[in-house]
Amino acid sequence: MKVSPLELAKRFQQEELLRQDEKKFFRDHPFIKGTAAKVIDDLMKELMAQVEHIKAEVGSQWMWGYESEGAGVRGVLRYGRVALEVRWRQIYTNVMEDVALECTEYNGAVVLRSENKMPFYEPQKLGQKKYYPALNMGREMRWMDKSKPEQLMSNGDVVEKLIEQFLSLVDRVDRGKIPAISH
Repeated sequence: MKVSPLELAKRFQQEELLRQDEKKFFRDHPFIKGTAAKVIDDLMKELMAQVEHIKAEVGSQWMWGYESEGAGVRGVLRYGRVALEVRWRQIYTNVMEDVALECTEYNGAVVLRSENKMPFYEPQKLGQKKYYPALNMGREMRWMDKSKPEQLMSNGDVVEKLIEQFLSLVDRVDRGKIPAISH
């Protein structure tokens, strides 16, 4: 279906207003504290609940948890010697530009501060995916994978992708595709 020049101009205008609002909101402390922080906390809670549900259904040997870290939050899903770290590394409480939900796979121990453990060696980074905050046209916070910027994702969508990433990591280690780190 062909779009008229007027409709195209209106869409471009709406997209520019959205970009302006995103810049403003991502530097607005009340928005960050009241909306973004809640979205991120809800994502972590949903992720942990999904992992707990799957573990209960299949009886897997997973460890999981999350904790605050500065102005951000850090979660860990661990299976044996591999882990998926999900980190929102926000430096300042009133700015969330240039931040992303970093989802990093490791071969080696990744622990939470609350576990009061010290790994014997630095874990080997295997891969990473990032999801960036974005606003939809309704000015609600969503997530974007920069390889598909036109496709905004909800918390549920991102949680599903994180579970798939973790299950892939578990499958690779179980199949012997990830060699043990030798020291």
